[in-house]
Amino acid sequence: MEKKLKKLPIGIQGFRQIIENDYLYVDKTKYLYNLIKSGQVYFLSRPRRFGKSLTCSTFEEIFAGNKELFKGLYIYNSDYEWKKHPIIKISFSGIAHDSKENFLINLNQKLIDIGNQYNINLSGREILNSKIEFLIKELAKNFENNPVLIVDEYDYPLVANITKLDLAQELREVLQAFYNTVKTCSENLNFIFITGVSKFSRTSIFSSMNNLKDISLDERVSTSFGYTKKEILENFTDYITRFAEKKQITNEQIIQELTEWYDGYCFQEPPYAAPEPKAMADRPVASDSAKATTDKTEGRSNDLPESYKIYNPFSILLALDMQSIDNYWFQSGTPTFLINLIKEQDYPILKLEEKAEINKGNMCKYEIGHVPLENLLFQTGYLTITDYNKKTFNFTLGYPNQEVRLSFTKDIIESMTKLEVTKYSNYIEEFRSTLFSNDLEDFFKAIHTFFASIPYDIQINSAKKKTLSHEKQMGIEKYYQSIFYVTMKLVGANVQVENRTNIGRIDAVVKTNTHVYIIEFKINKTSDKALDQIHDRKYYEKFRLENKKLVLIGLNFDLKEKNILESDWVVQEL
Repeated sequence: MEKKLKKLPIGIQGFRQIIENDYLYVDKTKYLYNLIKSGQVYFLSRPRRFGKSLTCSTFEEIFAGNKELFKGLYIYNSDYEWKKHPIIKISFSGIAHDSKENFLINLNQKLIDIGNQYNINLSGREILNSKIEFLIKELAKNFENNPVLIVDEYDYPLVANITKLDLAQELREVLQAFYNTVKTCSENLNFIFITGVSKFSRTSIFSSMNNLKDISLDERVSTSFGYTKKEILENFTDYITRFAEKKQITNEQIIQELTEWYDGYCFQEPPYAAPEPKAMADRPVASDSAKATTDKTEGRSNDLPESYKIYNPFSILLALDMQSIDNYWFQSGTPTFLINLIKEQDYPILKLEEKAEINKGNMCKYEIGHVPLENLLFQTGYLTITDYNKKTFNFTLGYPNQEVRLSFTKDIIESMTKLEVTKYSNYIEEFRSTLFSNDLEDFFKAIHTFFASIPYDIQINSAKKKTLSHEKQMGIEKYYQSIFYVTMKLVGANVQVENRTNIGRIDAVVKTNTHVYIIEFKINKTSDKALDQIHDRKYYEKFRLENKKLVLIGLNFDLKEKNILESDWVVQEL
């Protein structure tokens, strides 16, 4: 008979519901105990579905004095005193935010409901500030222990309206008034815990509540949200075994797949300077069951010690439950507004793979109307910390894992080309089969067909100009180079762009298990000129020791046709 496993708490955000219904719970109460013992006012940011709401619920049960719910957990046997506190808990994700009026109506009603739980009548108080001040002070006066304030997703109304600047500004004004009042009443509060995805400046959480401690990058709580590898091995071994038996592979192989797809998040300063990105080890073509899992994030978060890295909890739970590797977290929230920002800001998408930097002082904050894309990508979980320069105080960011890299890359390329998903997937398969069989003739014919299928109004509209400024030409070249690079990534190839040599940068290097392809792009010139540049600068020299066949490729993009014409590529094997 198959062993009965504890249910996985997929989508469950209530601590009491998890415990009373015998769901599997990974004990995080030591972190919460330490926060309670060492401070009073905290802010913590994490991406969506990383356990912020569950943590708020757990704090709620701790401060409600419900000790028996925690039997068998760290805090149960600690010296915590289990005093009962009245609790003001607000989740802004549940407050209507489609207009300032609805936001005020719903927030006021939420305070009235909380007051009613403690027999405090707020109905006669019309002003929001008056309500929250009266509620806090009455709770402090009427109960033995001061109240606790727990705010979940404080920034949800702002993030949801990040492209509607006027409305976002109006909602921020309401939040300013709310937190100004909280600050004036802080002496009547025993504990304040606030979560969010982002750190908006001037919302008065940070400008007025100067005693608020931002622990978002504090190493003491860096692994309190999500799962460490140690926690996965201690809590999910039975599920891993079941998954391995289904796939007829070992537990270690399942763990490796889970690691490549869902691990890699880092929310603290790395312990050392991570090495420069290095070439991936040679490998065979990926199988149909794991075509992308073999392309590791070399030189990035995978280089960090295991104790610094976190698995995405949402994807881990679903992968173990469904016994299948898929992009669960990514599918749960389409980052349309991020893709639009990338296009609006003309952000170089190759930078996401090569090197994105952000200063430590600006890591977790931005202004409404001025959103540095790197900040937003980090805070929303699409990039993570991979390195830190102690001299410049700059963090290096990169994709955390395969789920984010492949899914986000796919969304970007679909946005750039406007091709229907099924059609684009067919192209990817054709590119894969021709490239890994070294059939370059059919590979470039497929590339030609692919570019021809991109709607003309999507491509850069400089086709009729015979001469272009250097800046414009570089921008066009980057556009085509980006599409080529991202497509090769989705194929599963080891591709590097602007690979440095001692006398210049190679536009692209693509490696298979048998070949190294050195590629130079030109715009409105000739493929022969591209090939000449490879020879003149001897780009191939650094690859001679790899014991693979070296193939030099010159490509020319014709702007009038917006494509690589059949005569515009030249191939030469050394």
